[in-house]
Amino acid sequence: MKNLLFALLATLNLFASEPGLSPLLAVDTLEKLKKCKNPDLNATKECVQAGMVAANLKQDYGAAEGLFSLACAKGDGEGCFYLGELYKNNLVKAADKSERETKISAYYKASCVLYEYLPGCLALANFMQEELGDEAQSFAINNTLCNKKYAPGCYNVGWMIERTGGDIGEMMEYYERSCKLGYVGGCERAAWLYEGNFNENRYEQVKKDAKKAKQMRKKACELGDKQSC
Repeated sequence: MKNLLFALLATLNLFASEPGLSPLLAVDTLEKLKKCKNPDLNATKECVQAGMVAANLKQDYGAAEGLFSLACAKGDGEGCFYLGELYKNNLVKAADKSERETKISAYYKASCVLYEYLPGCLALANFMQEELGDEAQSFAINNTLCNKKYAPGCYNVGWMIERTGGDIGEMMEYYERSCKLGYVGGCERAAWLYEGNFNENRYEQVKKDAKKAKQMRKKACELGDKQSC
């Protein structure tokens, strides 16, 4: 790891001379890297930030993995989350499918369960559903996120209820809750349903309500959805 960090210093030193990259960014990143590798500092955020530079500007995913690993090992949930993202998006290759799934699960779980980083919990829920097919576990994680007032979790619960043919009234409660917490997708979906934009009998429990639809559209507009304005 020590050799990796010295190699990173040499690599990041080149930022100032690369076309399109600011010398100020290079200097700032080097300062973050020095703090990250200082054993007397618990500079986990600097490790994560330097890792983001390595990944996004240099496409050096091996270096990014090393920096995120330092952050994660020191208890930074965001660092663990980004480690999971590297493997989830195949930017760092695992030996096989089994190892890939094991690493992604482990990093997301560390981010979520050990360090309570909510985006890590959301990523874990999505991974459980989309790649491992564990609907029950995904639902439980999303519901816990919703109870913690994390809006995407509320939206996901609503969508899972809708997709699996669950209770429509409960579905609407979750969509509206996600909207109130600031998730534009929940506002859009609730508005669309209150406007009567459906032709399936199972949605008949949602009574057409122009006033509620307008409220949802107004909130969606405030959250940046121009089509709702």
